[in-house]
Amino acid sequence: MSENNRIHAIIIAHDEKWDHGEYPFDIPKCLLDIDKKPVLFHQIRIMSQAGIRRVTLVIARNQTELYQTNIASLFPYMDIDYREIESTEKTGTAIRTGYESVTDAEYLLITNGDTYIPDLDILDFLEYHKTNHADWTFILKYIRTNLEKF
Repeated sequence: MSENNRIHAIIIAHDEKWDHGEYPFDIPKCLLDIDKKPVLFHQIRIMSQAGIRRVTLVIARNQTELYQTNIASLFPYMDIDYREIESTEKTGTAIRTGYESVTDAEYLLITNGDTYIPDLDILDFLEYHKTNHADWTFILKYIRTNLEKF
């Protein structure tokens, strides 16, 4: 098994719709478009380019078909598993639910569905993690926004 195939990605995307701020939408934030493709498409594309083939999407109840239509059809060579939970559940429950689908992965990449870092080099990130003999490695990205509205 190549090293990249030992990476299992878990994407936390269990919002039913984007309802924060003054511009509400009837779809989850991770399905909003950047350059005519959903945010989630860009995330999975970066993972795919790094050789990752196993992804678990933790999504809101009754949304598997929505994600299969908008995402899975764009990545037929990916092994995408869907785990549904209530949209009101906290992130810890979502991570635990996603982790239940992990079988033989040596490394986990866990991210939010609405987080897109266009210049993320997953293999470089993994090398940094291994070189430093880390148990956990985090990426923090500064977001310029008015947080008071949230």
